Amino acid sequence: MIRIQNAIAKLDTPHTTLLLKLEDRPKILYYGGRLRDAEDYTYFGLGTDGVLLSSADDVHCEASVLSSSGDGNNRESMLHIIGGDGSGTLRPVLIEAKIKKGKPDYESALPSSYGAKESLLLRYLDSMGLEILQYFSVFGDSDVIATSVRIRNTGKETLQIRRCMSLQLDLGEGNWEAVTLDGASQRERCPNRTILRGGSLSAASFAGLSSNVHNPFVIANNRHARGGSVACNLVWSGNHREIFDLSPVSGLRLLSGLNDYLFNYKLKPDETFEAPEAIFVRGEKEEDVCMEMRSFVAEHIVRGEWKKRARPVLINSWEGFLFSFDKEKLLEFCRRAAMVGIELFVMDDGWFGNRNDDTCSLGDWVANRKKLGGSLREFADEVRKSGLMFGIWMEPEMISKDSDLFRTHPEYALSVPGKETLEIRHQRVLDLTNPAVQKFMIGAISSVIEESGASYVKWDCNRGIFDLPGAEELFYRYTLGLYKVLSAITKKYPQVLIESCASGGNRYDLGMLCFTPQIWASDNTDARSRLAIQEGTLFGYPQSTMGAHVGSSPNPHTFNSSSPDTRFSVASAGAFGYEFDITALNDTMLENIRNQVTFYKQWRDVLQFGRYYRTDSVFEGDASGWIVVSEDGSRAVATVALLGKRCGGVPFRMRFKGLDPNALYAVASRPQKRANPIAFQAYGDALCQGNIRLGNVFTEEEMHAYSNEVVTRMFTFTRIDR
Repeated sequence: MIRIQNAIAKLDTPHTTLLLKLEDRPKILYYGGRLRDAEDYTYFGLGTDGVLLSSADDVHCEASVLSSSGDGNNRESMLHIIGGDGSGTLRPVLIEAKIKKGKPDYESALPSSYGAKESLLLRYLDSMGLEILQYFSVFGDSDVIATSVRIRNTGKETLQIRRCMSLQLDLGEGNWEAVTLDGASQRERCPNRTILRGGSLSAASFAGLSSNVHNPFVIANNRHARGGSVACNLVWSGNHREIFDLSPVSGLRLLSGLNDYLFNYKLKPDETFEAPEAIFVRGEKEEDVCMEMRSFVAEHIVRGEWKKRARPVLINSWEGFLFSFDKEKLLEFCRRAAMVGIELFVMDDGWFGNRNDDTCSLGDWVANRKKLGGSLREFADEVRKSGLMFGIWMEPEMISKDSDLFRTHPEYALSVPGKETLEIRHQRVLDLTNPAVQKFMIGAISSVIEESGASYVKWDCNRGIFDLPGAEELFYRYTLGLYKVLSAITKKYPQVLIESCASGGNRYDLGMLCFTPQIWASDNTDARSRLAIQEGTLFGYPQSTMGAHVGSSPNPHTFNSSSPDTRFSVASAGAFGYEFDITALNDTMLENIRNQVTFYKQWRDVLQFGRYYRTDSVFEGDASGWIVVSEDGSRAVATVALLGKRCGGVPFRMRFKGLDPNALYAVASRPQKRANPIAFQAYGDALCQGNIRLGNVFTEEEMHAYSNEVVTRMFTFTRIDR
């Protein structure tokens, strides 16, 4: 899969080839569809091929995988390092290139992908007194390539790392479009398309989390006739930066790595600094790179007992009760949930300390016996007697000023002497750079899991970091501390399903997915909003990782109302559950939920682990749709959501994707109230190439009953063996 010959490294994936000319600074000869082995590739050429430039811009304009300050590029560079003499000129020279089976075997404090077949290791030296190690790993079942760098101080003076990106790809000229996943709380990860005209476009986070404003997953689309798409992502949960730098001379440079905001890492002699791993992939179309990324994350990022294990159908207490509950309320809640087939109860905020509102008790992870009617173990056992697994909410990275923990250990909270600590949501951030805090946190989480026997933990994080002692290394070291705690907990309790949450989807990234197999996508469960949030999320992340629940109606955030079937159809695209007071429902509503749960369980393996295809985009028209197909093509589930009633037009028609063109399928609509059933047989080629009539999806009754102009239908496909 990797070959070095005639000073050229050839990295092959199943469908792509990356060619690197191994000079002092390795050059990209080619990155595209897979090539056969050859003796000579010089016909691809390098940069300007010796043509003199009329200005000093981009003196070195050949495409490369590494650049640095002072190397002749008048553009964004990968490395900025200040030497012991205060100089910023860094000109590393490649001195060694070798191939290794698997991944590099050096110890790492950072999570990364796994399962690589081979790696190319490049070793550089610079007279400043440093060694740079850069690797590229390839995988036998994926076109994704993983890369990162390590920097070792080989000199006698302390160096200052001002910027160390993980990935540089010089992609050359073209008609480039940047795709970023942008948003805010309750409207996370919506794709934003920017035509690049020149200069730099940056997507970054600044508050210590990977952010709901700009996700680290990005795409560069070349809209030129000889185009293609490249996507990249970062295995990191803290501040990140992705840069699209378009030079009029050298074309597009794509960079991904740590955000250099307030970053100045002091690297002492003989010390090593490690950047997070980045992953990247090239395909002919945007859809291709999204598919590859989803598959790669499912196979080479998510790990442990829950990697391929079906996620349980859960119900969370938060939207139903907030902080106001007692033992009787919760146990009745569980009994109702068990009656309709729900599998997991999650007790959210309010179960510990004196927590009756959000002003106190974070850090005091001891059960409120008055609320629970006894110990945490006794209550959890009662839940299990009702037929449900027990899950519990924690926010372990935070501390309340009004807490026993703060009164005992005020030094555990991040603060700056002489500055008023910034409180958000009445809470402060624990200093995870402090080993004593890490030890406390591991002990607190372990105590809750062991006392309750929890099968599931919802790990929340409801604010960013804005008190900045030791700011130049704080964000980096905080994230390392977080990973140390997560690593300890997941190794100690591999059977526990942990779902990450950060004010909804404020930390949806590959770093967290190395420890938590699923992430709560957004606190906004409104069906219309979730169509956008979930479509954007599934650009780069598999549906098994995406927490998606049926919320109450009207929705508590948007105040829109949607039918039960619409809310179910939308939420079934991910790891599924419910978020409302089930004890307030009548028998008819409960029967509807029972039918939903039964259907979801019948198709859960396909919905969570099948191949996802987007059929219509909520951002591009009056419909949203997707289909998920089993790996063997024998079963599939599709959803169509119409975003407004069509007047004076033909009924909506659907074209599906991913089905076996030679297979005959039985197609059926999921039974829904007021919807005429649809059932027919057709071959996969017709279903994927024709426009299939779905009948009148809208009904007047449904339109009058609910304010949200979203109506959905679900369809199942079962291969008929002949």
